[in-house]
Amino acid sequence: MRNLKIGAKLVLGFLSVVVIFGGIAIYQITTLGRLAALQDEGAQRAKDAIALNDVKINLASVYPVIADAIINRDLEATVKDFESIKEVAEQDIAAVKELADTDEERRQADVVKKEYNSYLDTFESRMLPILEEIGDASQRAVDALAIKEVEIRAGDVYTLMADAVINRNITQTREDFARLKNEVKKDIAKVHELADTDEERVLAETFEEQYNKYLDVFEDRMLPVLAQGQSADMKKIRALDEEIDSLRESTLGPLYKISESLEQEGIEAAAGEREIVELDGELDNLREAALAPLTIIEESLEAENAEADEQFDAIGAQTTLLAIIVSIIAVVIAIAVAFMITRGITAALRQVADMGAEVASGGEEISATTQQISSGAQNQASTLEETSAAIEELSASVEQVSGHAQSQTAAVEQSSASMDKVSETMKEVEVSITSISESSSQIAGIINVISDIADQHSFFIGVYQVMDLCYIFFDFVL
Repeated sequence: MRNLKIGAKLVLGFLSVVVIFGGIAIYQITTLGRLAALQDEGAQRAKDAIALNDVKINLASVYPVIADAIINRDLEATVKDFESIKEVAEQDIAAVKELADTDEERRQADVVKKEYNSYLDTFESRMLPILEEIGDASQRAVDALAIKEVEIRAGDVYTLMADAVINRNITQTREDFARLKNEVKKDIAKVHELADTDEERVLAETFEEQYNKYLDVFEDRMLPVLAQGQSADMKKIRALDEEIDSLRESTLGPLYKISESLEQEGIEAAAGEREIVELDGELDNLREAALAPLTIIEESLEAENAEADEQFDAIGAQTTLLAIIVSIIAVVIAIAVAFMITRGITAALRQVADMGAEVASGGEEISATTQQISSGAQNQASTLEETSAAIEELSASVEQVSGHAQSQTAAVEQSSASMDKVSETMKEVEVSITSISESSSQIAGIINVISDIADQHSFFIGVYQVMDLCYIFFDFVL
């Protein structure tokens, strides 16, 4: 990291932060997907629980129809209502099977199907036929009592006849007998109404026939004899009385048999009622047996829903904790990157300062060299002036050449020495110029470093802007 340039450090730090935030963003998206799935599962379980509760309500609503059939015995309406119940039950069984999503729930759904169908079949195939066969046992008792009342009234008819024979009040007897005949018509109609078997209907026909004969013998034959008063033939009256007694017995006989038939039906109905009571208890057990697995499935759905809620809360807490940890790590990395970048910038600035110092030192050397060059040039100019004067003197004193040879030779040697000095001075100037060139190159390098720092500073600002956007995105995901 120390050998990396500032730009590389910035890029590396930026990429590290981006990778961390990208990873947490991907994790957040995945976690949100899991949370959404758990939420959908919870909503579906709530919907299933409502559907299961509807099934329980429908199952409970079957018994009121059964109870109404037992109490009111309106079997036609019962059969119609029960057909609708079977359709709803079939739909409910299918719904329970569909919402069962575990092995235990599917097993309980099979139990629901078995017990529900057994519940309905017990009523339809066992209880309903008994209800149709026996009807109402209490009504049978009422019918038997009504036949008994007809028997009593039929027996009372003879009382009126006997009173007529004894008291011979024919006018009163005829009035009472007229009223009696109206009552007899009602009794005959009642007997026909109560007869509900073929045998009972035959007995009712016999009763009507004998009853009419019984009354006709008294009205058409006995009353005219009694109307003769004291001259009435007692022998004929006794013969008619015996005939009336026989007709009375033949009239009451069918009533006795009808009454016995109704009583027997009552006994059978009572046995059927006892069987209905037993079946009613069995139906209660079957209903509870069908409700029990529904309750188990309902509890299973509640447990699954509670487990899903715990998972939802756990994942939410885990996601929050991870987000906090990753945020702290990202902040630490950002601080570390900023620290390294700051150190790099500080080192670069120090290098610039050192180079500036070197440039300043080089400038002083250049100034000194320049001064030397200037001094050398002045000396050279002086030497040239001296050389020129010497030449002039040489030209003016050509004639004195021979005489002054040594003097000229010394001047030439002096000129040669001056030229050597100039040559050395020029070499020093060349070295100074080379040093200036190198210092200029160093200054150009320093300027490039400063420019690079400025560029990296702008890039650093951009990086932090991107980091701000990452934080905004991270806050949005959370």
